[in-house]
Amino acid sequence: MTRSTLLVFGTTLTLLVPGHASAQVKHYPLEAIDGLRLHNVAAEPAVLQGKKGLRVTFSEETVRRFKDMTPEQQTEAQARVGQYAVIEGLEFANGVIEAEIAGAPAPGASVPGFVGIALRLQNGTYDAFYLRPANGRAEDQERRNHATQYVSHPDWPWFRLRKEFPSKYES
Repeated sequence: MTRSTLLVFGTTLTLLVPGHASAQVKHYPLEAIDGLRLHNVAAEPAVLQGKKGLRVTFSEETVRRFKDMTPEQQTEAQARVGQYAVIEGLEFANGVIEAEIAGAPAPGASVPGFVGIALRLQNGTYDAFYLRPANGRAEDQERRNHATQYVSHPDWPWFRLRKEFPSKYES
């Protein structure tokens, strides 16, 4: 099972409230799991380069579910299984999301760490934008072309979008 690590340092959401001249700013430092609902992931406080944040990885249950699969089966199954940490009580309609994030493969992982933000989460469906940081720094142009990705879970995982709409939902 390939495991990647997501390390989230801090997130600031700027909410635009209709009828107000200025935006309302709400900060979510994400340094502890308090106020988060975890789905198929585990989270723990961590420090990277002196900055506090959270390390988010597959939960042990999720790892066990995929352990007897081939690498190809794991890739498809991981893309189909929702993996996220939800900030409880957050309602967000229009505005700007600023996030400081870092991703790295877990020790021994063959796949680079993927990090992202999911939107419109309802009953296990969501849209997400994520980054593949190692791809963005790759020497190979084709890998760099796959550094950012849009998906719509569960019906439009990355591999389906890449097959049916080459280069349209990633860059």
